[in-house]
Amino acid sequence: MVTTRYVQMPQDDLAQIDQIVREYCSEPAKGLAHGTQKDATQNAVGARADTDEKTAFKTWQFHFELLKINGSDALSFWDEGTLGLTGELLTADEIMERIAAGTLGPDQRLCRFLARYVSGANVGPGIFGRGKLIFHGASRTTSILVDSKRSDDGMYIALDRRIIGNRLMQPELPHCGEVAEKFIVEQTGGVLKPLKNIGTRVTILDLEPEVADAFKLSFSSSSTAYRASFAHMIEETWWEIIKFGARISLKYGGNTLQVSLHEPLKTIITAADGQDGIRVHDPSNIPITAGNKRYRIKQLRLVVMPKPLDEEYREIWIQRKRMKIGSIYRYIDVHPKISQRLAGYIILEHDLEDLVEEAEGTTHYGFNLNKAGVKQLRQALRAELKEFENKLGLIPVSEDVASQKRLFDSMKEISEYAPELGLMTQESVGIRRSDAEIIVRNLGLLNAGTLRIEFEDKIGPIDYSLISTASTSLIGVFRVEAKQYGRPSVQLYERKCNLGPSGSADISVSKFDVTHDRFEAGKPLDIVAVYSDPDTGKRFAALTRRLYLGMNPPEPTKSPVELSVTCRFPRKKTRRVEISEVIRNIRVKATNTTPSDLKVRLTSSVRHVENKKTGRPTAPLFTLFEEKSIVLKGQTDHVVYIDDIDITPDKFSGVHNTIASTGERACDIFTTARLAEDSPELELPRGWTLDKVSLPFYLGVDPPGFNIFRDCQQSVAPTDGRPSWYDGSAESGYTFYLNVGHYNYCFIESRGDEAILGQYGKEQMLRQAYLIAFENEVFKGPAAEFKDKLTATDLPFREAVSIYDRIVGNALNTIGRR
Repeated sequence: MVTTRYVQMPQDDLAQIDQIVREYCSEPAKGLAHGTQKDATQNAVGARADTDEKTAFKTWQFHFELLKINGSDALSFWDEGTLGLTGELLTADEIMERIAAGTLGPDQRLCRFLARYVSGANVGPGIFGRGKLIFHGASRTTSILVDSKRSDDGMYIALDRRIIGNRLMQPELPHCGEVAEKFIVEQTGGVLKPLKNIGTRVTILDLEPEVADAFKLSFSSSSTAYRASFAHMIEETWWEIIKFGARISLKYGGNTLQVSLHEPLKTIITAADGQDGIRVHDPSNIPITAGNKRYRIKQLRLVVMPKPLDEEYREIWIQRKRMKIGSIYRYIDVHPKISQRLAGYIILEHDLEDLVEEAEGTTHYGFNLNKAGVKQLRQALRAELKEFENKLGLIPVSEDVASQKRLFDSMKEISEYAPELGLMTQESVGIRRSDAEIIVRNLGLLNAGTLRIEFEDKIGPIDYSLISTASTSLIGVFRVEAKQYGRPSVQLYERKCNLGPSGSADISVSKFDVTHDRFEAGKPLDIVAVYSDPDTGKRFAALTRRLYLGMNPPEPTKSPVELSVTCRFPRKKTRRVEISEVIRNIRVKATNTTPSDLKVRLTSSVRHVENKKTGRPTAPLFTLFEEKSIVLKGQTDHVVYIDDIDITPDKFSGVHNTIASTGERACDIFTTARLAEDSPELELPRGWTLDKVSLPFYLGVDPPGFNIFRDCQQSVAPTDGRPSWYDGSAESGYTFYLNVGHYNYCFIESRGDEAILGQYGKEQMLRQAYLIAFENEVFKGPAAEFKDKLTATDLPFREAVSIYDRIVGNALNTIGRR
């Protein structure tokens, strides 16, 4: 008979901690600092001595302190009004035996804390027992100290836990009594003293700068900086217990701050219906049925504010055991008149909380929206939102859905005619669009921090990089001109520049004077760089930077940093990829649209994208690159070239094992740009998200067709004279906006004729589509015969408008007569 000796499967603890950090830094989670405060406070709430919520938070307290230990930042946090790490002092083997036997009860707080994937099993909102590993992730050396004064025997204990090699190690038994007191003093160089009161303290050594910086922002006088602070994170996560009187304090550099509620959260939570123009829908005890069992929603609160809310507040979230978990608001239709002003939350009865836990993500930030409990909550939310909108006298959502469908039907129809009409489509977004690209490395402005220039200023030198993306040699001319509408162009530079495959050249354009004879005040001045074929005029690449002569720049409408991602997929006409294929030539470009220098953190990863129909959340697959501190000078570009993505079974097995549908097989290259340090010029704090972009691809299935516009939206803007407009760029895609508050739209809608309303939307979409084509210097289809006139610098405005109307009219005739 064969005998086998079994041993525990080896594991890489460091890789496990890194994976947990990635999860906390991926949506729907909110980053390392946010996760640290959430899990720290969650543990303390669950450890409170008094389980009665009406009285518990009168004695329970929680404290955070940022201090220096052994020359590095450290974060120490401890609780009061708790029981400490009580229970028996057991070895690791003894703890495992108790876990296997199911006899490690909730009173064994110490043993449960010393074991991974074992929760406190008490009154707190923790479930999985894995959150405490985030404390190691928040340490650059994965090192923490733990000490506790126990209520059951009055004993003081202390221990450390850190990675040795690749294993997470801790003492076989905690230090006790005087030995523990000596240990904690020695480990911290006397900075920490032994606890005198009952409770538990955790200290994260060698603290990650992201957490330290967020903590320091809590003490900033800037409201913008406070929104990215540790205190704000605590406030929005734990507002419910703060409202009950819980005291959570932060200490730093001799200053102490007690976390309190700020606007607009305070108003969302407390305002009455009709107060200061605020509307509130606040039903309670709403019955729902799940799994043949009846439950109740204790409270569902919907609030419409008088003015638009910041994006972080535009959600309906679930509270569980007094902690904010995550939004269940995705893909629920909201009337456009209130969509930017709506916020709210849901509080559940105890049994329903237990059911919802089963759908909760491991980081406590989101849900599987298709699981029992959450699914029924969303149904109830839709019904209550509908009732609220009726109470506000808004158009029924079903009519708005029909209007949105008309827009998408029009877009689909126009896109079918796009090649014939000479319109651009988004099918090439993410695929190399040109044979070369131009990068601005430096734009020499006399006055830092502004795009305004004056006469007699000297502009330059302007430094470019010209990069070939073609597989063959390019023979071309590189020109730079200064252009103003209605005036002759001023040539600044011209040079023959031949590039081999993947070749590059650095080009410096000398300073030029802004003089009265060449330019006109009160107009934008564009610096246009073009690389083109000298014989045919074909453009290989073009790039423009806009300055403002004798006038203040308009209020910025773009993100401070704009991202674009391009690559080469295995097939030219589809983003379908198969196992064993490769996505090549991946390039991320970050453009600083401001005149100020910025320090930026760029990250890019591959994700399995959420399924909107089933509610399956987005899951990170692997990281492509991370640059933690890039200096982006004003108006310049930074380009990163990324290694090829091999579509292998080990990387994509979770995607490949799903049903072969676009909803289940969608992945993306997801890139974000965040501030690596505070920007006083922009009044934005470190960690602020400047831009993010998703480039989707599909494993084993063809994607949905691509259109002229990436998206269509309805906007209610009755005071805006524009019937429609568009936003976006050629690289990131365009969004079409139809102004359903415009008089023309409202007049046609009042006639009740769906065909006429659809035709109106189609005409507006065509108008914006041709403006996009002209912006990108595409003059094909009905516009081809007018190219010379439309590109002339002296074209009278009246004639330009007349030509534009003829082009749109001819396109409508083409579509309408088929």
